[in-house]
Amino acid sequence: MNSLNHYILYSEMIMPGSNYWNVAHGMNPGEMEQDGEGKQIMEVLGRNMAWLLKVMEAGRKEVPPPGPVAKIATNFIR
Repeated sequence: MNSLNHYILYSEMIMPGSNYWNVAHGMNPGEMEQDGEGKQIMEVLGRNMAWLLKVMEAGRKEVPPPGPVAKIATNFIR
């Protein structure tokens, strides 16, 4: 999970979260419906995603996005 999050953060994306890891479990079709915690996690995630989109839309006119910066690469081999 952490490795996947690194790709999102490296791409400078905004990542909404939930109240736990964004996963739900089930082995067969329909079993995820029995995962109450997983369903709640997905509901909270959806709510947070919707809120973030509304905040971004509301602020788009007032706050410009940050501009690109030139990437500085560090070479630890000297």
